[in-house]
Amino acid sequence: IDFWMRVRDYDFWSQPSVADALRAAVLFMTGDQDITFHFEPGHSTPPTNLFDMPGFSVDAGKRSLDVTLFSGGVDSLAGALELLTTHKGKVILVSHRSQVGTKHTQDALVNALRQQFPGRVLYYGFECTLRNTRAVEETQRSRSFLYTSIAYAIASSYRLHQFSVY
Repeated sequence: IDFWMRVRDYDFWSQPSVADALRAAVLFMTGDQDITFHFEPGHSTPPTNLFDMPGFSVDAGKRSLDVTLFSGGVDSLAGALELLTTHKGKVILVSHRSQVGTKHTQDALVNALRQQFPGRVLYYGFECTLRNTRAVEETQRSRSFLYTSIAYAIASSYRLHQFSVY
């Protein structure tokens, strides 16, 4: 796969070490045979990102925090419970929300965890889905790259150097 992208910070993205690191991460997460990135200067739209949604804020004060992916499945629920019962700090749950049923399950579980562990559960659920179109590629090989990228961004916002995946 060849990606050609205009970028705002061409000096950063044109560094061979940056493109190589991005290529290695995407190849590892997707299992694709090869990927190349070609960056060009000139992206002119205003900066925007996943964290621009209304109500999103990060309180990066000093405290004990754990970040974990939270799909709403049994593995991620067990992981969240392990963190909440074995650690004293807050646990940040990070979810991808693409279907109504999944959203309902995640919301119900987050509410139950908040009742069981008052003041210790923070939740970030992100909408990442196509609307009114069908994807050409439906294997979803890159899902784990998307999810872990979101968790990494949240952990970095809190100045954390790790997150959990169950």
